[in-house]
Amino acid sequence: LYATYPAIILSAQNNDQFLDYGPTIILQHEINGLTFYSLYGHLRTDSLQHKKPGQVITQGEQFAWVGADTENGHWAPHTHVQLITDLLGHNGDFPGVVRPSEQADYLTICPNPQWFISWNLFVELLFFEKSGIQLLAEDMYRQLQAALKQHRSR
Repeated sequence: LYATYPAIILSAQNNDQFLDYGPTIILQHEINGLTFYSLYGHLRTDSLQHKKPGQVITQGEQFAWVGADTENGHWAPHTHVQLITDLLGHNGDFPGVVRPSEQADYLTICPNPQWFISWNLFVELLFFEKSGIQLLAEDMYRQLQAALKQHRSR
């Protein structure tokens, strides 16, 4: 996995319970004064080596690898990517699945990571290209700002 945007490692730990995340890295990002977090779970165990809170990850830097089922919480190999605007006091872990009664609250603090995965394209479209796609990028940025503002006002 490569960093799509500069970050600071907030935590790197192995949540090694059956069907948990396994090796998990949480990064802290700041974009235009907005602070948010990205969680990467189901990683390879050696992704945690030499990772310390406060460590800087540069844009484009490889920081983790997808883990096999024997080390990633016993899931088929994949990566769990989750954006979070408020960690709610969690450290090293964060719910990826919640009860239906909690879903609306969690959706306000866990925006869709689709825009983040292609952040470079998003920035390019937002600042350098005049098109209908630029309007979409601007709208996605406004939605993230609104989600952060709504959550912080609670």
